[in-house]
Amino acid sequence: MRVSMNGKPFRELDPGLERRLAVRKTVEVAQGVVLTPDEAVAQATRGMKLLYGFALSLGAVISFGALGGVAVSEPGDLPLLVATVVVLWTGLGFLVRFVYRRNLVKVRARVDQMTALAEPGAPVRVDGKGLTVGAAVYGWPDLALDEVGVADASSGDGSYMFIERLMLSGGGRSIDLDVLGLKNGQDIVNQTWRRMRTPAA
Repeated sequence: MRVSMNGKPFRELDPGLERRLAVRKTVEVAQGVVLTPDEAVAQATRGMKLLYGFALSLGAVISFGALGGVAVSEPGDLPLLVATVVVLWTGLGFLVRFVYRRNLVKVRARVDQMTALAEPGAPVRVDGKGLTVGAAVYGWPDLALDEVGVADASSGDGSYMFIERLMLSGGGRSIDLDVLGLKNGQDIVNQTWRRMRTPAA
């Protein structure tokens, strides 16, 4: 099976990589709908704003805590620290703005390249019987995994991977399950992977 990493060809799936991609959360029924391109971009934008907003809020709490501590213990050092914090926050603001705009361009490009799964608004459901896309129902034995798209991300605790896209085939057609193009897309993709790669699922 082919594996792509951050949108680029990576390597064939091996046991070590498959262990890293194991889905431990079990959801008996995962469902959502196919999004329009504008809805997909809006969904991704909300996620990025929440992520960056949380990071900036955490930074603000730390900064104000440091300023408060200096104001109490070493008031004479406060002007220098304030100037330093202002410079740091100015640089951070430019960095966050740059990263946000760059990622938004990537999201729009990815949306434009996605293979149409079904008409926008079509329901998508993953359960014990199989995968349902609109009016089409695909039993698990009738589906084949052709490619898994993986994202490699980093955090303070190290790097981690998650599945963001599955390319399937079944019933004489290709099925492109992309987290970006689906409401509740991460659960749909994860549970599809779990059921197709775990015999007991």
